[in-house]
Amino acid sequence: MSHSRFQGAAYALAGTLCLSGCATYHALALNSANVERRLRPPNSNALAIAARQINHPLLHPLRLDASDGLSPDAAALLAVLLNPALRALRDQAGEAQAQLLKAGILPNPQFSGNLDFVTGGATAGTRTGSGYGLNWDLQGVVTRGQDVASARADEQAVRLDIAWEEWQTALAARTAVYDLIALRAQVALAGEISDRLASNADLVSKAADIHEMPLLESATLEVSANDARAVLLGLQQALEQRRIALNRAIGYPPATNLRLQSATELPSRVDPPSAATLLHGLEERRLDLLALKRGYESEDAKLRAAILAQFPNITIGFNRATDTGNVRTLGPAITMALPFFDRNQGSIAVANATRQRLFDEYTNRVFAARADIAAALADVHSLNAQIAHAQKALPALCRVVEMSGKAVAEGNAGILGYSTTHNELTRKALDLLKLQQQLAQARIALETTAARPLSP
Repeated sequence: MSHSRFQGAAYALAGTLCLSGCATYHALALNSANVERRLRPPNSNALAIAARQINHPLLHPLRLDASDGLSPDAAALLAVLLNPALRALRDQAGEAQAQLLKAGILPNPQFSGNLDFVTGGATAGTRTGSGYGLNWDLQGVVTRGQDVASARADEQAVRLDIAWEEWQTALAARTAVYDLIALRAQVALAGEISDRLASNADLVSKAADIHEMPLLESATLEVSANDARAVLLGLQQALEQRRIALNRAIGYPPATNLRLQSATELPSRVDPPSAATLLHGLEERRLDLLALKRGYESEDAKLRAAILAQFPNITIGFNRATDTGNVRTLGPAITMALPFFDRNQGSIAVANATRQRLFDEYTNRVFAARADIAAALADVHSLNAQIAHAQKALPALCRVVEMSGKAVAEGNAGILGYSTTHNELTRKALDLLKLQQQLAQARIALETTAARPLSP
C-alpha cells in the first residue's frame, strides 16, 4: 500500500492529537499552609479599597475608618468581603460559568478508519483495502440554543443566590454589632445591681449578727444578691457568644476583640415605610426571588431542549473506501436512531416536573416574603409602643427611689425597701435596653425580608 493512501488519515490523526492538548494541570495542594494562607485577612489598605469599590445590588460602598471603631455598616461590609463561607459560595459562580461554556461547545466530529488485509483465497491482483469516514452528530446542534439558554439562566441564578447570601450575612453582622452594644450595657447595669445587692447583703448580715437587723431581711437580701449574680453571669455568657458570633460573621478568628464605634446607639423608635410601600417592587428587589425566576427559566429551557431531543438522533458524514480490488468509492453517510422505545419521554417528564416544582417554590417564597414583612412590621410597631411606655414610666420610679433614699437617711424607712426600689429602677432600665436591642433586631429583620435599607 502506498504512502498516499494514509496521508489524509495521518494528517487528521495528528491534528486531533494537537488540538486535544490545550489544557494543562495546575496543582492546588490541600494542606495546612495553603489553608492558613487562605484564611489570612488582607491588609487594611486592601480592605479599604475593596469597601469603596464594592458592587452589590443592595449594599453601597463605604469608607472604612479603623480609628473610629467598628460601625454596624462597616461590620456588614467587612462580612461580605472576608467571610470564608461567602468565599466558598462564590466559587459556585465559577462552576456555573464553566457549565455555560460547556453548554455552548458543539459536539466533535468523529473520524473513523479501517484496513482490510488480504489473508487468503484468490489473491492474485488484490491489494490491502482501506477506508475512512468523517461523521458529525447533529443532536448537539439541535439542542444547543436551549442548552446555552438554560446554562446562562443557571449562571445568573447562582450569582443572584450569592448576592442574596451576601445580603443576609451582612445584616447578620450588623445585628451582632447591635447585640454587642446592648449586651455590654446590660452587663454594666446587671453588674451594678449585683454589686449593690452584695454590698447591702453584707451590711445587713453584719447587722443581723449583732441583732440590729432581722435575720429575715438578711436572708432575703442574700437570696436577691445570688439571683442578681446569676443574671449577670448569664448576660456575660451571652455577651461572649455574640462577640464570637460577630467575629465569625465577619471572618475574624474567635479571639479577636473588635473595638466598636462609640457613637453607635440603640434605636428608641423606628418609623418604617407602610406595608404597601415595602411590598411594591418586592419581587424585583428580593434577590432570592430573582434567582428562582432564573432557575425557572433555566428549567423551562431544559424542557424545550428535552422536547427537541425526542426527535431521532441523526449523524451525518461521508465515507471513502478502497476495496481489495482497488475500486475506490466516496459517498455520504447518515445514521438515525429509531425511536421505538426511548423517545426521550423520561427526560421530558423530569424537566416538566422540575419546572412545576420551581413554579410552586417561587409562589411559596413570595407568599412567605409578604408574611415576613407583615410580621416584622408588627414587631417594630409593638416595640415602639413598649419602649415609649417604658421610657414614660422611668421618671416616676426615679422619684420613688429618691424619696426612699431620703427616708432611709432620715431613719424613717429600712434599707431593704430602699434596696428593692433601687434595684427595680435598674431592672426597668435593663428591660428598656432589651427592648431597644429587640427593636434593632426587628428593624434589621425588616430590612432583610424587604430587601431594602431603612433609615435609622
